[in-house]
Formats: sequence, structure tokens, C-alpha cells
Amino acid sequence: MTTTSNDDEATCCSFQAKTLKGKGHLIENVPLNESVPDFYRRIGDIEDTKEGKWKMMVIVNGSLRTLKKQDKDKVLRDYGTLPNEVYRIEVVLDMGACHSTCKR
Repeated sequence: MTTTSNDDEATCCSFQAKTLKGKGHLIENVPLNESVPDFYRRIGDIEDTKEGKWKMMVIVNGSLRTLKKQDKDKVLRDYGTLPNEVYRIEVVLDMGACHSTCKR
């Protein structure tokens, strides 16, 4: 079966991502079945803070949900994202990671 572009768009959504330094990026046509670790890699391409120092939160239906990188079996659809919608991603400082790596 051949997939048309309309079928592809029906299984994708978009994200407005804001980095720790406040830079905004629009990431379009993200597959709903993309794994959370793969999405972390995608965001890592635009976030220039060292990996492990930040985490992502997505706003879906007015609720803030944390995307946990260690949830290898979860895909973006599991967080309530729907096709053809635009969601906001906030990249926030992972305070737990900062405290565990501090030198005293």
C-alpha cells in the first residue's frame, strides 16, 4: 500500500519548542508514533545545553506533562497528542540532574 502525503499528515503533529535560552523553534510533521528517546534526540539538535541537564514538558489540553527520556516504550501519542495539532514544548532545567552533578 502506498502512503500519500495526506495520510502522513494525518499521523503527524507539530511542536513549538522553547529552549532554555528562550529561542523558539517550530518542529513540523512529527510522527505520533515517534518514541520519546527519539524525540529527545530531535530536540537535542536545537538545545545547546549539555544533555542530561534538561528535560521536556509538553502542554496537552491545558495540562503540563513531563516527557521522560527513560520511557523507551512510550510514543508521543501516549501523551494525548492528536494529528494535525500544534503543541507547546518547554525545555526546562532538570534540577535533579543539576543537584546530582554539582561539585561541592
